[in-house]
Amino acid sequence: MLREAALGLGRPVLVVTALAREAEALASEVGFFLDEPPERDPLARRVHLLPAWELKPFAHLSPPPHTQAAQLAALYAVSRGEAPMLIASAEALLMRTIPRPVFESSVLRIAAADTLDLEALIDALSATGYQRVPQTEEPGDFSVRGGIIDIFSPLYHNPVRIELEEDIVTSVRQFDPASQRSLGETREAIVIRTRLVPPIALKDDKVRERVALRASEIGLVRKELAELSDSLTNGLLFPGAELLTPLLFGRPLDTVFSYLPSGTVVWIVEPGRVLAEALRVTGQTAAEAEAAQSKPSFYPPPESLYLGADEFEDALGAMTAVEVGSLVTVAAPREGWAPPIEVKCQPSLKLGASSLTGPRTPPSFEPLAAELREVQRGQGRALMVVEGASQAGRLRRHLEAYDLEVNTGCGSFGALLELPDFRPVIMEGEVSSGTVLQADGLYVYSEEDIFGEPRARRRSAPVSQGALLNLEEL
Repeated sequence: MLREAALGLGRPVLVVTALAREAEALASEVGFFLDEPPERDPLARRVHLLPAWELKPFAHLSPPPHTQAAQLAALYAVSRGEAPMLIASAEALLMRTIPRPVFESSVLRIAAADTLDLEALIDALSATGYQRVPQTEEPGDFSVRGGIIDIFSPLYHNPVRIELEEDIVTSVRQFDPASQRSLGETREAIVIRTRLVPPIALKDDKVRERVALRASEIGLVRKELAELSDSLTNGLLFPGAELLTPLLFGRPLDTVFSYLPSGTVVWIVEPGRVLAEALRVTGQTAAEAEAAQSKPSFYPPPESLYLGADEFEDALGAMTAVEVGSLVTVAAPREGWAPPIEVKCQPSLKLGASSLTGPRTPPSFEPLAAELREVQRGQGRALMVVEGASQAGRLRRHLEAYDLEVNTGCGSFGALLELPDFRPVIMEGEVSSGTVLQADGLYVYSEEDIFGEPRARRRSAPVSQGALLNLEEL
């Protein structure tokens, strides 16, 4: 349904799930059905995941650097894309973030033939959270060797190399951080913030004043205040430094909603669970703030870092919304709401054979082969999704043993829907479970459906299943 909405609506879409793991699984699978491989640069993607910190409110722990970088890349890409899709959990949307004007003013664009002051560039990178290292390997790294500057911006799957002659940029190209080999020139490099709190910002006198004032308000003990002041004076990142984000800019933080383009449709998966999770997080925030005050331990005013459940619900209510439930039933619409869309589907064929006692028996592929023949005769589309070339080869050999010819050359889900023949297709990818959409003639099988083997990385159950979306009805 989300694939059809992305292609047919032509509008930005915010997809909200209750839990972070559901958002992660959904983003991966929507990306698969929209033919967006994981290695594609965020700037070239339509689907963006906004990861949550997944930390207790006011815990003196920092979200991993890759989580911060992914958040900032998603916000930039969503604010600049024509019809992006942002997938986020309630927890991720409750967290306030960098004011949009501050974020946008820190963006650097570097293209060939530009005039570039190297020292000013180094200062700008440090101010936006980049770490100077001997060799650039991870997002947030940068290195300088003579007139060569390597920068790993969160907007790219690989770092970029900028070459200077005096103050003129002579080339901008991406390169493989493992082999250091060039991957070809690019028109320009866009460099965005990579951390919420860069170390250099901690040395700002105004930031230290705001921290001291807040420490006085909560009655922070002298020893803890002295340790915090020393870290600020030395510009040292410490666990939980991101709690200072509301005190960095001299203005309130923005919400994620302020980054969304106008006309965004919000797609709420199981709204009851989403709002219940927002209430849970708001309650936990209040409880953790009370616990921090009782110690006392440094924490910012809760409303400066988190939205309340009521504010969150108001933000969703201000947008055009599609509510999607796990089970869609026909019922009279609420006043002012469109009629519900009834979705009919069924799980795909379960082929795994296991016994409650004794060893697991190997799965038989005869039921699958028989079903695939029926789908082909009825001119339906059968798609078997497996992880990796070895599993694809293994499945092909099993099916060929039943004289069933399969297509292993289809490179995308979109191409599958346009194929002139109806041979079953094997593609590499990852979906949490299969589904049969008979009305659409679409049969999707997951790896676990086929082999009956639990994957090493089990994802959550699908939050919704359904037939291809009728956009006119929506």
